[in-house]
Amino acid sequence: MKQYAKLLKYKNNCAVAYARNGACGACGFVIRPQVRIEIQQRNKINYCENCGRILMEKFEDL
Repeated sequence: MKQYAKLLKYKNNCAVAYARNGACGACGFVIRPQVRIEIQQRNKINYCENCGRILMEKFEDL
């Protein structure tokens, strides 16, 4: 929770970014293949290596 609050403060109220086409949706940094797999598995919190925002995939409607 503290990390999220810190990100909100320093990233203009945008602490979470969606992974789009293999890149961070906020800064455009290309995400490494291993990190892409980890994001898809949703077992841990992943951060963009460039901007530090929390990365996640959009949820697909079932």
